[in-house]
Amino acid sequence: MNAIQKIADRYAGFVSSKPWTVLAIALLFFVLAGLSASHLQFSTFQNKDILPDGQPAVEALQVINDEFGGAEFATLVVQVDPQSANSTEPRDARDPQVMKYVHALGAFAKTDDCVQRVDSATTAYQDRFGGLPKTTQDVIDAQKMVPGINGYLNPSYSLATIRIQTLESCESGEVYSTMTTLLKENPAPPGVTAHVAGASLAFASIEPLISKDSNFTSIISMAAIIAILVLIFGSLRRGLIPLTTIVFGLVWGMGFVAFIGLKITPLTAGVMSMIMGIGIDFGIQVITRFKYEFNAANPEAAMHTTLSHVLIPMTTTTLAAAIGFAAMNLGTLTMMGQLGQMMAYGVTASFLAAITAVPALTIIEARIRAKQPAWR
Repeated sequence: MNAIQKIADRYAGFVSSKPWTVLAIALLFFVLAGLSASHLQFSTFQNKDILPDGQPAVEALQVINDEFGGAEFATLVVQVDPQSANSTEPRDARDPQVMKYVHALGAFAKTDDCVQRVDSATTAYQDRFGGLPKTTQDVIDAQKMVPGINGYLNPSYSLATIRIQTLESCESGEVYSTMTTLLKENPAPPGVTAHVAGASLAFASIEPLISKDSNFTSIISMAAIIAILVLIFGSLRRGLIPLTTIVFGLVWGMGFVAFIGLKITPLTAGVMSMIMGIGIDFGIQVITRFKYEFNAANPEAAMHTTLSHVLIPMTTTTLAAAIGFAAMNLGTLTMMGQLGQMMAYGVTASFLAAITAVPALTIIEARIRAKQPAWR
């Protein structure tokens, strides 16, 4: 017997002979990890989350941001959308009603701490003439003298845009919330609609959907795993013990993620479902081997043999998976590195759960049902 096998055998003997002690230690770490995981932070999408480090263009952008102040841009789109053919609703984005609405949105936006600058057709008009246009013709005449106005109107004059420069320090979710509040508190006149636009804000608008989908897929994953375990082991009770692999593994893994300061982002929101899909294999391996070795009179010996035989291959598999996921951190894309880190921690935590909580619970369950050979 080589040194590694001797270590595995001694560990198997400890777990098999002291299941309550092992379970108590596992539960202690479960509680501590749960408290840590309760402080897990969720971060909204930022451009820096996907920009690779060390690239000349990215470094130049950072220098500019440091010297002149970083900024992001949001756009509000005001659209002429008359609902009745014979109404007095605006038909032209240069209509004074539309211009007043554009001005009101811009003025409201300027009051927010995240907003640095607001530019629109009305600001260009004001800079030149000192007030707002009173007629559509005023805007038409101004277009000839102030070409910049045309940059905020589309050729068919059905749209007017408001360009809002925001601080880089403000997260996209915060800016998106500000813009939506702005539109709610400044209702558009009849025949006019307004929308938030911009790449980062569009991503922020779908973040709630990502969170919802992440929760939904996690529930579906858990339900599917339970169904498979019931089919494999023949009953719900027998299937719940290997399920503790991913329950403990997820809490331990996410607790450690929170402890080291990593944040869940929309780009890593699906990590829990992936950890569950990979981690459950560890629990199945332990329970399947235990069923093969099971002796109703001596479940401790069966678990000792089980762990002695599965510990080394499971450890090898875990190391290989963890190294593979951790290698994603060697790439240039930050988001891929974070995903790899979380996967590595989650898979490792699932492995630890499979060699601690799962065998301890299995022995305890077998002892309780000693007169009913449940594993046959």
